[in-house]
Amino acid sequence: MNRPILGILLVGLIALTPGCLGDADRGNPLDPLSPNFLDEGQVGGRVADRSLSGIGSSVVTLSPGGFETTTDNSGNFLFSGVPSGAYTINSTAVGYADASDTLTVAPGLPATVNFELNGLPALDSWTINTAHISRWWPLEDLFQIEISAQASDVDGVFDVERVWLEIPDYTFADTLQSTQTVGWFAGTLEELDLPTPTIHSLMGRPLHLSVMDGLDLTVSSPTLQLVRVIDETPEAVE
Repeated sequence: MNRPILGILLVGLIALTPGCLGDADRGNPLDPLSPNFLDEGQVGGRVADRSLSGIGSSVVTLSPGGFETTTDNSGNFLFSGVPSGAYTINSTAVGYADASDTLTVAPGLPATVNFELNGLPALDSWTINTAHISRWWPLEDLFQIEISAQASDVDGVFDVERVWLEIPDYTFADTLQSTQTVGWFAGTLEELDLPTPTIHSLMGRPLHLSVMDGLDLTVSSPTLQLVRVIDETPEAVE
């Protein structure tokens, strides 16, 4: 007597099955088949210096697309509504070397990019003088170039690795020595040390002072020139 009832239940289940296999709700904006689908994501991150302190007002750009923003006081940034795809992201800040990276944006997935910028070294001041020294012995007068320079670095003066004078026309360079005053470097080039027969041969030739930090980032001065060599030395008359 139970068999007819079981048959009725099976028929009822079969009749309900087609309704269970109908299309799912397509209102989810993360569903590619949904009319509400948004093919875009977010890109966020932080810009910091080498001590990991955030750099505020750093400009961050995302291309293609012309996206641009600036970091907050803690160095954070965020791009919203970025279409999915491959991008190049760049960060620039005053006093720091530029940095860039690549990333891929996927729908609904946040992408994170963090930058650690290297502070630029700098030449704050410098002097390049010629000197003419008359001697009792040896009898020949001594001509020399005297150089001094003050260097700094956003990451700290102790990140300054090297300061040097360069004469490009002669592929010549000479490293200045650090002095007892922090941040100051000095050097003396006698005429015999130069790649030219006399100091006078350097008149009008381009000279450069350069500074390099611990990550081999180099910054050079504008073109410098010697404009005068003292040929006559003063003599005591009485």
